[in-house]
This record gives sequence, C-alpha cells and structure tokens, in this order.
Amino acid sequence: MPKATNALTTGSLFNNANWTESAGLYPRPAAIANTNAAILAASPMTLNSADCINSVVSNFTVSTANGVAWGTESNHLQILGTNVTLQSHPDSIVEIYAYRSNLVKNLQLKLAGGELGSKGNPYRISSEGDLFALANMLYSNEVVDPYEGMHKSASDFNFDPDYEGELYFLLDNDITITSDSTWYPIGSSEKPFRWNFDGGNHVIDFSNCELSYSGGDYGIGCFGNTEGATISNLIVIYNNSASCADFGGIVALATSS
Repeated sequence: MPKATNALTTGSLFNNANWTESAGLYPRPAAIANTNAAILAASPMTLNSADCINSVVSNFTVSTANGVAWGTESNHLQILGTNVTLQSHPDSIVEIYAYRSNLVKNLQLKLAGGELGSKGNPYRISSEGDLFALANMLYSNEVVDPYEGMHKSASDFNFDPDYEGELYFLLDNDITITSDSTWYPIGSSEKPFRWNFDGGNHVIDFSNCELSYSGGDYGIGCFGNTEGATISNLIVIYNNSASCADFGGIVALATSS
C-alpha cells in the first residue's frame, strides 16, 4: 500500500547503512547522499491529507532543508519559504520547481477547480472571524460577533443557509478562539449545518473562551446542531467547565451525521 509523505520522511524508514535519512526528507542512497541531485530528489512536497497530486484544493508545504529553494511561474500559487498558498482555484495544471546550485527539479500538480463551495473550490475558513461568520449564518438571532466587519460576510460565503445540496468547507489554519469571545457553535435546531466540513487536520482551540449553550436549540461543541453532515480531519481542544447534557466536543447534537 502506498505510504504518505509523512511516513516516508520520518528519518528512520530503513535504519540501514546503505541509506542516509533525515527527518523531513526522503531517504537518499548513502553513496550519493550529499550530491545536489540526491538532495533535490529527497526534498518533498507535502499535500493536505485530503488532496492528491491530481486534485489539489488546499495550501501545502515544501521542504527547504539543505539549501533547497522553491519557485513557480504560476499566478495561481504563492511560495513563501516552506508554505505554498493557493491564490485561485482554476481547473488547470500548474508547475512548481525546486532548485539547488545549478540543478532544478520540476513538479506538476492539478488544481481542482469548480464553483465556490464545490469540492474542488471549497469555502475556506482561515480565521476566528470566519468561524464566527459561519456560525452567524445559521442562527435566527444574530450572534454577538467581536469580529464584525473584519471577516467573510454572508455574501463572501455566498450560500443560502437553507440550501439542501452539497457544499464544502475547508479549514486551512489552526484557530484559537480568544479569551474575550463567547463561542456560539455552528448550526442550530432551526438551521443545522448539513454539508461537508474538512478540518484539514487543523486544530480549533476553545480552551480560553466562554461557551454558549441553549438546551434543545444547540449544545456545546464546535458544531451545535448538524443534519446529514460530514465532518472530517478536525481536532478540537477544550479546557472549559461546562454543565449540560448536550456536550459533544466536535458535534453536540447530530442527526444522520
């Protein structure tokens, strides 16, 4: 079975004198380990776990160990150090290259396009404010939002809270809900979250904030009420005291989810 990049770059894959291994790099034959060609070949591009090279929708990272640098001529990508950020999501093939001294390695990948909110071009959740904006859309009464005017608005998300078709959301950063905020979870009984949310293996930390609770309408969790939703690759952290029956961590009240 094929191994993910992280499994191949542990620095202890073979533990064999015939191979030179370093954490974050692919193993290199020991006899040529320090040549430009071997170092370039061993420098990985690490995609989000939900992506593959033929369908990239998320930001990803590259290795700059041993003096390897990366670049691209594409307007759809921005490379800063080890971070590669998608600037747009056309359905097209783009090229990035790694170089060291006088050698260059070229890699091609396919950006998965589509309408905003589609699997190939999901709504991106990048900040605490974006989370508040999403939560705001799924309540009858507007949530008290400390980030009003500083994040995505309903028009940026551009979807009907009552829409019953497929929608996709992607968390593309670790997010901490700040201590002066009260978190109102995403989805209520009247407007449950009913779509696809990929956490991108990122963390949402609720340790320092107040947690809102409304028995029957929504419980305590990242998501208050879901219906037919798919939520994956999400890590949440709590260090709060809460006394209620409907505490779910990720989802408090789930129906067919």
